[in-house]
Amino acid sequence: MNIYKGDFCLSFMSKTENFDAELAALWNLASERLRNKLAYVNSLEELLRANGITEKSMIIDVAGGFGFPSIDLAKRGWQINYMDGSPGMLERAMRNADIAGAPAYIFSFQAVGYTSVTWQNLKDGVQSRSFDALLCTGNSLPYAVSWGRENANLSTVRKQIISALNQFRRILKKGGVAFIDKQPEAQEFASEEIGEIELEGRKYSLTSVFRNDKERRIRNWTLRLKDLESGDTKEYPSTGYLLLEDELIPILREVGFKGIEKHVLRGDIYEGFIVRK
Repeated sequence: MNIYKGDFCLSFMSKTENFDAELAALWNLASERLRNKLAYVNSLEELLRANGITEKSMIIDVAGGFGFPSIDLAKRGWQINYMDGSPGMLERAMRNADIAGAPAYIFSFQAVGYTSVTWQNLKDGVQSRSFDALLCTGNSLPYAVSWGRENANLSTVRKQIISALNQFRRILKKGGVAFIDKQPEAQEFASEEIGEIELEGRKYSLTSVFRNDKERRIRNWTLRLKDLESGDTKEYPSTGYLLLEDELIPILREVGFKGIEKHVLRGDIYEGFIVRK
């Protein structure tokens, strides 16, 4: 059995102010198991090159998470800038970059003081036509207003998604490309055992659970942590908008993207779309 070791202090079975940091660390561990990182990055490189993007191009990862794939691409010589609206994810990404020996420039986009940057702030901090390519991966787009929140108010999320996509298009150069992914189209329910992890000297089992309500367009995702000694459990829920192809593709066209093509990267758990400005 694979045992993962974490490095954050878990406030188990309590209301914690470190929920965002804990969720970032746990998703980091889960993603390492769920995706084939090497196959993913190789496939992403192929996709970028096939669309005219090279190591000399300027790329922005607008949902950088814990640093994947920004760190991996940067270590291969790609010019990529990281951003994320989650302080916990930013902290995790900077730690991962330091461990991996990645170039520091990937965080140059983050504001002074290493603060997180949200999509809503793009209009204030990034000039138009600044990048050749943009990545928005990890099924991040549907969580435009609700990452790490249970029973979040999704009444404005569609508007926020359109606003974010407009900003993505604005900061791309003419002819620039974006790769945006989402959850598998056919997925309705999935419970995936991530495996055993070790935190602060204690062993836990980690499970990832998805429940998609296609009628109400709601995606409930929960990471469930179980203490293998005491049996206690703690859940990390996020309520997101269930963005399906029958809505995403028309929105992409409405915003002004063209050449929309579905593309699933090898080793990935999501389905992506390559689009062009």
